[in-house]
Amino acid sequence: MMNTRKKIKEMLENFDDEVYTLQKAELKKIHEQYQDNRITEVFDNICEKWIVTHNELNEANEKYRTLSEEYRECDNDKSGMTGKISELNTRVEKLIDDYNTDTDSLKDEILAQNYKMECLNSNYKKLERELEAERVHVEDHMKETQKRNDENKGLQLTIEALQKTILQLEKKEKDNSEDQSNLHYDSINDLNNTITNPDLLYSGSFSISNRVNDIQNNQSAETANQSKLNITDAVEEILQDINIDNTLTEESTFHTEETPIRQANPEIMRVPAGSEDICLAEELLEQQNGSLHLIGDSHANRFYGCLKIKDHIKLHGKGGGRVTDMVEMCKDIDFLPVDSVIVIVGSNDLFRTPWDQMKQSYQELVQKVKNCKDVTFVLIFNRYDKSHLNKHILKLNTKIRKLLESFPNIKTMCTNSYLKWHHFNNDGVHLNITGQCKLFEKIKSFKKHQYLLNNEVIHSMNHSKHHTQNRNEVKSRRKHNSNFRAEKTENRRSPPRNSVSRNFNTDYFRQNKMNQIPPRFNKKKRSGNFDKINTSIDRNRTRSSSTRYDQGTTIQCVPEYQYEYPPNIQIHRPYVPPSYPYAPTHHTCLPYTCIPHPSMPFPHPTIPSPHPTISSPHPTIPSPHSTKPSPHSPISPPH
Repeated sequence: MMNTRKKIKEMLENFDDEVYTLQKAELKKIHEQYQDNRITEVFDNICEKWIVTHNELNEANEKYRTLSEEYRECDNDKSGMTGKISELNTRVEKLIDDYNTDTDSLKDEILAQNYKMECLNSNYKKLERELEAERVHVEDHMKETQKRNDENKGLQLTIEALQKTILQLEKKEKDNSEDQSNLHYDSINDLNNTITNPDLLYSGSFSISNRVNDIQNNQSAETANQSKLNITDAVEEILQDINIDNTLTEESTFHTEETPIRQANPEIMRVPAGSEDICLAEELLEQQNGSLHLIGDSHANRFYGCLKIKDHIKLHGKGGGRVTDMVEMCKDIDFLPVDSVIVIVGSNDLFRTPWDQMKQSYQELVQKVKNCKDVTFVLIFNRYDKSHLNKHILKLNTKIRKLLESFPNIKTMCTNSYLKWHHFNNDGVHLNITGQCKLFEKIKSFKKHQYLLNNEVIHSMNHSKHHTQNRNEVKSRRKHNSNFRAEKTENRRSPPRNSVSRNFNTDYFRQNKMNQIPPRFNKKKRSGNFDKINTSIDRNRTRSSSTRYDQGTTIQCVPEYQYEYPPNIQIHRPYVPPSYPYAPTHHTCLPYTCIPHPSMPFPHPTIPSPHPTISSPHPTIPSPHSTKPSPHSPISPPH
């Protein structure tokens, strides 16, 4: 406090204000006049406060001047920014106008291009259809031409062989003319050796027959018989000299497939397969198109067993074999550049062979067959005995496809998009006859090979030891419904708008003994995801109707007449084949009525029907929702 006063006194002594100087002089006069120190003290206090206020005022003025200058600068900046903002707004508006103009023009161009693209797409589809039709026509024509060329080559070789044979026969006939002169010239007029070959197309042999034209002299029966014997002996001598066997042997018999040219020319003679001068048409065909190699595990064995024509198709299969087994099997096989290869393998490697080992085996197998004309790998089939493995199969197939796509001339085919559960046997692993047909058609469309285009799948039961046909499609379907299906099927029909839905199994039969429930209503004794059967009652309808489906049944039951408060119920139960003893009736279905098969020995629970004239011959079970008897309840007959 003292320091502050000293500071203020120093400021007062150095204060140069004019008013303060005048007042100080007047105060000094008053002090001398009155000799009172209080006046000086009051003046000093007032001056102290005044000088403090004066200093604050000076500081405020300095701040005011500073703020005024800053305000003027900000005002100038504001004016500049306002100008810039106006310029930017003008520029933005101009850009927006330009953008709208360009957008409109681009939209018009897009519409024009879309229309042009639609026209081009329609023309492209039209040309594609025409090209496909032309391609099919060309393929058919090429097949027919190839077939005719193969037949012509075989026929040309046959003609050359026949010409050589005719020359040999003419030479031998000329050499044996002296032997023919030994015959009795007075008994016959002319002896003609004629080569007949109507049946030599498949046998490769021929016969020589002697024809007697006119008998000039009237001879007796004994003379005629003697001349016949002489002719027979002469013919036998000629046959021995020519060294021709007129009997069919295994070497001389040659069977081939009938073709239109061969059917139209039955007199053409086929040369035996053992002839060194002739190359068979089948060998020429195999040299041109190569062989079709089928490599794989039991799937490949079964697929090969289903084929009707197995010519030029070579099976290299091993049941339960893995990719490493296929590599070992193919080491001793010589693949030609004209050969084609189909590989069906990998199912037995799932969760058994590490991926690194599988990758190495696939690479070795590809290195073995990469020089072939066409190589196709069929990826792993889905499993329907253990459906949870299918997601792992999908991942493994993706790895295999990415690995094989890195090699040229290698194709992969995934079949899981069209091979479903009903294409497999009861084991859920191998294909049945339907699946084999589906796989054959897909492979044939994917791999247009000559040995597959003219082939087909055998539909008989006992056609191969490698193939096991599904002997009971219904059994497979039941087994699938209980174990294999991964997704529930949606309800075929929704319940009525004003109906009360409840679970028939859990609500109604929970209060009864489980041993009295038929198997098809007892869900606790069955497993799997079932198709729901929705049974509902519509109070606005008076006619009964029912609809049956293959894998699920929707039965809409209505009473034969309307009454005051009909019960509405929705029953969920699995699909039951018509052959099952508890199959529902195919005609009128009454609500709350279950008609059991009379062949079942144990009692059947039956819900009372509202129909006044129809009653069940079995004991009735009261409904849990009924508190008082209905006026339309049936009267059960005495047992």
